[in-house]
Amino acid sequence: MQLFKQEVVAVIGPQSTAVARFIAHMATATQVPILSFAVTDRSFSEHQYPYFFRIAHSDAMQMQAIASLIGMYKWKEVVIIYIDDASGRGGVAALSDALQPLEVHVVKKVAIHPDCNKTVIGTILNDLFGMQTTVFVVHMPQNQSLLFFSEVKYHGMMTNGYVWIASDLMLGTLSLDTLEASILSTLQGIVGIRGYYARESPQLQTFISEWNNQPSLENSAGEMLIYGLYAYDATRMLAYAVDSYMKEGFNITFENSIFSSIDKDSSSDLAQLKVFDGGPLLINYIMYTQFYGTSGYIKLNPNGDLIRTSFEVVNIVEGKLNTVGYWTNATQLSVSP
Repeated sequence: MQLFKQEVVAVIGPQSTAVARFIAHMATATQVPILSFAVTDRSFSEHQYPYFFRIAHSDAMQMQAIASLIGMYKWKEVVIIYIDDASGRGGVAALSDALQPLEVHVVKKVAIHPDCNKTVIGTILNDLFGMQTTVFVVHMPQNQSLLFFSEVKYHGMMTNGYVWIASDLMLGTLSLDTLEASILSTLQGIVGIRGYYARESPQLQTFISEWNNQPSLENSAGEMLIYGLYAYDATRMLAYAVDSYMKEGFNITFENSIFSSIDKDSSSDLAQLKVFDGGPLLINYIMYTQFYGTSGYIKLNPNGDLIRTSFEVVNIVEGKLNTVGYWTNATQLSVSP
């Protein structure tokens, strides 16, 4: 709320679904565009959020990719295990919808509390152990996923006959180089998807070179994670859009919100909001902006989502994350990006 009391032209962020929902409503009220690089909940593609733009993939695309993988192997029953928060619930709903056309039956949906412990996870796994279904999709952030899979191995369910598919919610932020060998061993055999970017693209190589030449940075750029690249590209997109807006001779001006006329003393938070007059024009410049960024081709569709979404299908074997295929919303599953 405090942010929108200032003269703000645009916002990059936030990172969580719960915060993003509030921010998106505030953005509409103040005509301030929001460019998110981390919120994947598909509900933000709806027209009720005209000032929300996503420089990241959506759960709708991610779950279509997982559904395609399940369909390719002709698995007909799955169990979905997910984090019990807004992001997790949105993801499991998207996956359920994606599986319906394939006639894949979701046998059970298991919600895991964000503060769960080993004892709770063990109880859940004991219930799952007796089921005939052996294909499991796990949609949880990295910390909870690592705890969960350590218990999966402890309970003897990471053996032949079981299939564990991890979503980008875990794999998109996972750097195997930072994990201890004991943790890596619990991930052996997991398959899944994560956001794809061309590691040899000239745009990315230029970025890495510039990053490594910064004297203020102690560490050189190691493995690039997709969400960091989304953040960089979101910043560039906004810079291009604002630059175009300014070059057309438009001014940056603000006015008080309509609530200020009701609250004569401007004592309420709503009365102190600042409305960006140029917001309706700036969102058009954001929509028109297109370029090749570090994460790939950056252009938005009418819903404010990336027009092209790419994932890589990966498998963790002997402590290494191997790419075994690709999925895009244009080509579906393939052996090349």
